[in-house]
Amino acid sequence: MFGFALFSLLLAGASASDSVGYDDQCAAALSYLAVLHPEARSDGTVVYGVRPANVFPAGMADTAWFDHATNEPREAPSIDLRAKLFLHNLSAVDTCPTVRAFLKSHRIKFGKSAVKAAEWDQRTKRRRAYIRFISLPALGPDSHDAVLGMEGDGGTWSVYLRRQSDGSWKTSAYAPGMVF
Repeated sequence: MFGFALFSLLLAGASASDSVGYDDQCAAALSYLAVLHPEARSDGTVVYGVRPANVFPAGMADTAWFDHATNEPREAPSIDLRAKLFLHNLSAVDTCPTVRAFLKSHRIKFGKSAVKAAEWDQRTKRRRAYIRFISLPALGPDSHDAVLGMEGDGGTWSVYLRRQSDGSWKTSAYAPGMVF
């Protein structure tokens, strides 16, 4: 309960002027997509929508975070950063030309028509493809850390990324969210 109250207070003080810019955010989103899709796939089993991921309550104050490499519990990113993601929830697919170029180069379909084509098949009683959504990451005040939201594969999750000394982004932690 305390976490939700703190989160609400932070939202009240956040504003759209907190945005740092999209180049770094797009680079962070792209690095996570490269982890999810290291190879091109033309099988049509995954498509990406252009709306933002549902990030609430994924990654909020009382959610457990886990190290990406070890799956061990770890400290959550700052509540300020997580609140910023919730407040400024945009789609990385819709916002970032580099994300769309990556999906095209990996032969992964995206957009409203791809999502519609992947929806429920009455004949097989299954989706034709997994539908995923990725949010534009929220950046920390020094642009050295970021949090993004994902939705798909039956649930939501948040991802914490850290900028490396060479400027690249590395997935550091994740927090499971809702399961549906």
